[in-house]
Amino acid sequence: MKNLLIVTILLLILFSCSKPQTTPEFLNSFCEDLSFSKLIKELKKQQKEDTLFEYKFGVWQERDIIDSYRENIFVVSKSKKNIDFPNEINYLKLIIKDSSIVSYKIYNSIFDNEIRGFGWVSNELLFFKKNKKEIEILKKSFKSTYKTDLNYNELFRTDLNFGRMCGGISSSPTSEILEISSLVENRNLDFLENWLQSSHTEKQLYGLVGYYHLKDSVKFRSYIPKLVHAIENKKGTYSSCGGCIYSQGKIEDVIERIRQNDFSPNFDSYFDRRIDLMKKIEELENKEKGT
Repeated sequence: MKNLLIVTILLLILFSCSKPQTTPEFLNSFCEDLSFSKLIKELKKQQKEDTLFEYKFGVWQERDIIDSYRENIFVVSKSKKNIDFPNEINYLKLIIKDSSIVSYKIYNSIFDNEIRGFGWVSNELLFFKKNKKEIEILKKSFKSTYKTDLNYNELFRTDLNFGRMCGGISSSPTSEILEISSLVENRNLDFLENWLQSSHTEKQLYGLVGYYHLKDSVKFRSYIPKLVHAIENKKGTYSSCGGCIYSQGKIEDVIERIRQNDFSPNFDSYFDRRIDLMKKIEELENKEKGT
C-alpha cells in the first residue's frame, strides 16, 4: 500500500511537470511540429474541454509575402467564463505555407482595460521555432522577384497604415504620402523603386501609387514590371486609415483603385477637391432652402 502511494505521488509530480502550465506554453506545444491545422484543432479542443476559462482565437492580419508563403498575426485570448475582459492575450507571428507553419514567434501582451480596453503586442518573445529549409526557399524566392533580401523587420508591422490621411478628421497627410509626393514630383526612381521592393505590404502599396503616376512618363528598371505584377497578385488584408477611421481592407480591392490612379500623391490636390465638394454640397443645400 505504501509503495502504491509513493508511485502515485511520483506519477502526479511527473504529470504536473510535463503538462503546460501557461497559455504560451500550451500554444508552443501545439505549434512545435509546425502544423497550422494542428494548432487550430488543439485550440478548438481546448475551447470544449476547459470548464473554467473561455478561449477565443483568430487571424488579426494575414497576407501574401511571395508565392504561397503568407504572414499571419494570430491572436489567442483567454478569459474566465462569463467575464467580458480577457485575463490574457497572446500573439503568434506566423509564416505559413499551405497548412504548414514555416516559422512562429509567440509574444506576450500588455493588457490594461482601464487605460486601453484591449491588449497590444509587447516585445517579450516567449517561444520561437522555424523550418530552416523552408525559410531558405522563401528568401531565395523573394530575392528572385524583388531583387533584394527579405527584411524580416518589415514583416508583421502594424504601425504603418495605407491612406491619404491618418489620425483625425482635420489631420495632416501621412508622412508616407508626403514622401511619395516628393518622389513623384522629383521623379526620384531609385527611392520609389525601394518602396516597391519593401517587405512591408502597406509600403509597397504607397510605392504603387507613385509607380502608376509615373509609369507612362519615365522608364523604370527592367525588372520593375515583374515586381509590380507580384505585388498586384497579392491576396490578404492591409491596414487602412482615412482620417480617424482605421480598418482592414482587401489588398486586391485597393490595388484596383491604385491602378485607376484613384489615389493622388498630391495631398493639396485632394484637399482642394474635398473643399470644392463641400462648397457644392453647401450650394445645393442653400438652393433647396431658397436662399
